Amino acid sequence: MKRRMYVPLVIALLVLLGCSNARDKALKEYNKGVEYEAKGMTDLAEQHYKFALDIDPSSADAEAALGTLYLAAGYYDDARDRLLRAFQLYNEAWERGDVVTYLKGYTPEEAIARVINNIGVIDLRRAVLDEAKFGEVDLEQIQLAMMSFEKALEFDPESVQAKDNIKRIREYYKIGD
Repeated sequence: MKRRMYVPLVIALLVLLGCSNARDKALKEYNKGVEYEAKGMTDLAEQHYKFALDIDPSSADAEAALGTLYLAAGYYDDARDRLLRAFQLYNEAWERGDVVTYLKGYTPEEAIARVINNIGVIDLRRAVLDEAKFGEVDLEQIQLAMMSFEKALEFDPESVQAKDNIKRIREYYKIGD
């Protein structure tokens, strides 16, 4: 009788250990990506962030890192998709009360704010590109960017990036005061 009680417990323990081991492997791949990105080796960084996601598809940090990498390269659609996915993953973890971020030096709130800020940066860059191309401002795109920056401040009221972006929009486009 006691043996039967231990079987589910042992199985549950093995599953938990397996998850932990997968997360550890994903973290190693993520950290390799961070190292390569710091060295300017973005192709290798991208590869390792993707490896981390293959191992642990719920890694918000890996999604955020890929999104930021694509943003820097000007791949705005891919960047936005990755950043929105990262936000979704962070948000789900937030609701469960288990947000963990491996972004060095960042609290979970700061990590989420960075993701939201970067989504706003994409909207702002698209508006600027459209303005240069068509000669007129897409105020809807600017408002989307502004909403992202303001949302970032809800998570991290001290976000210098979000504050600077809001200031730029207010000064340049004379909106949002």
